[in-house]
Amino acid sequence: MLLGQVFERFVKQSPVSVMVRGLLEKALCPQILDELFERSAKNQYTRELLFSTVVNLMSL
Repeated sequence: MLLGQVFERFVKQSPVSVMVRGLLEKALCPQILDELFERSAKNQYTRELLFSTVVNLMSL
């Protein structure tokens, strides 16, 4: 299992970065971001570009 070995190496050498990456993936889930935008947007609206797509582009 190559992926498991590589992942274990990252966990052993840099556990904090692995935890932060996992937290960010959970916190920046596209569905959650889009729901948050729909609940809190007052004047903004969604046409073709979803809020989660903007967040994804900005995080790159």
